[in-house]
Amino acid sequence: MNRRRKRCPKCGQLGALPIAYGYPSPEQYEAVERGEVVLGGCCVWDGMPEWRCQGCDHEWGNLRVSDQPKRDRDYYLSLRNQYKPVTLKLIFVCESPPASGKYFYDKTGCIAEHLFRAMTRDILGYDARDKEDGLRAFQAAGYFLVDATYAQVDKGLTEAERDSIILRGYPQLEEDLLGLDPQRRAPLILVKKNVCEILGPRLATNGFRVLNEGQVVYYPSTGNQKKFRSQMSAIFLKGIESSQA
Repeated sequence: MNRRRKRCPKCGQLGALPIAYGYPSPEQYEAVERGEVVLGGCCVWDGMPEWRCQGCDHEWGNLRVSDQPKRDRDYYLSLRNQYKPVTLKLIFVCESPPASGKYFYDKTGCIAEHLFRAMTRDILGYDARDKEDGLRAFQAAGYFLVDATYAQVDKGLTEAERDSIILRGYPQLEEDLLGLDPQRRAPLILVKKNVCEILGPRLATNGFRVLNEGQVVYYPSTGNQKKFRSQMSAIFLKGIESSQA
C-alpha cells in the first residue's frame, strides 16, 4: 500500500490517512497519536477501504488481503537475508516476528518500531532516516538478527504454549545459525526473557558463544527500554573485557 497521504476523491482535501487493520501494536497506537494512521479494527477482508479523509470521513480504496504475501518462514527469510553482512560480527536472537506485522527486516515499516529503534539508536547510536537506511547501517556494522521461531507466538498463546513452540524449534534455529556461520565465530546476544532462559544454556552447550552468560535481556517494548539499554551495556562491556583478557 502507498503510505503517503492522499487527496480525498469526495471533498478534495489533502491529508487522508492510511487505515491499519489487525491487532494494534504499541507502535500503531503511537502513530495514531502522531496523526499518521487511523485504526480500522481487528477484522480484515478483501474490499475493505485503505484510506480515510480527515475532513469528511470518507473512506475509499480496495484492500486485497488475498494479494498479500503469505507470512511464513520463507517470507521472513527472504526479507531478512537481503541484509546479511558480508562479515558477521554479532548475531541477535529474538523470539519471533510479531503478530502486528512489524517485522524487523520489513523495510516498508516505521522507524518508531520498538525493536528497530532499540537496535539502531541504542546499539548502533544511529538515527535512521527510514527503515532501509537503518537496516543498511545495521548490516554495515556486521550485525544480524534472527528469530528463535518464525511462527508468531507473541499473541493468543499461553506462556507454556509459546515456550513449547520455541523449544520445539530449537533444532531449526541451530541449523539456521550454522548455515549463517558454520565455524560459530560470531557471538550471540539473546533478547527477551524466555528466549534467554530457554535457549541460552542449549546454545552454549552446543558450542555457540552466548554473550549473555546468564544475563536476561528484556524486549525493548514500552516500559522496558531503559532496562534493555542497561542490560545491553553490561553485555557489551563484558564482551569487550573478555576479548582484551
